[in-house]
Amino acid sequence: MDDTQHTRTNMWIYMLIGLIVLVTAYVLYSFFLKENYQMIVETACDPQIELCFYRDCAIDECPPNGFTYYSKRYIDAFNFDQCAQEECSTLCLSNSQLCTKIECQPSVDVCSEIHK
Repeated sequence: MDDTQHTRTNMWIYMLIGLIVLVTAYVLYSFFLKENYQMIVETACDPQIELCFYRDCAIDECPPNGFTYYSKRYIDAFNFDQCAQEECSTLCLSNSQLCTKIECQPSVDVCSEIHK
């Protein structure tokens, strides 16, 4: 292998390493510093008023929030620190622009019935 071909090979290797470093830096910046992703949170839900997700805590393992009837919402990770003690019901009800509701689909999910 002559010096020109060796130099070209090294150049491509350095460019590839540089590209990997740049992509890794962008991903770390985007996810860890900017928190540029969405989370799904569970909020309290009243089955008398709206269609709610349902879980039976006697059968299934319940999460710490203990909700049997709950709604799911998307929230941007950078807004999650506004939730009081990791419970976002108050935040989502007071500022619905921060939370996007995920509708319960009876054909796929276990949902409550609306009791009016």
